[in-house]
Amino acid sequence: MAGTAWENTEYRSYEFADKTGQDPSASLVELPDSRRRRHGPEVPPTDAEMRAMRDAYETVLNEEISICLEKIAQQAETNKSAI
Repeated sequence: MAGTAWENTEYRSYEFADKTGQDPSASLVELPDSRRRRHGPEVPPTDAEMRAMRDAYETVLNEEISICLEKIAQQAETNKSAI
């Protein structure tokens, strides 16, 4: 829709892989209509591919968290020594 700030957005729809609700670690599966709507691949990533993507994401996230915590600790030391 031209003329709106939402022109470059998309949304996706998922369901839990474990439809019984018993698996506390159940993964999400993108619905076929959702993939078609965003012109995604017909074949979704395999469980192994999804785990690899999640592992890569968590590695980067953990590195970023460590950097932030180091900066917070350094700032706390700077503030403490200024008192």
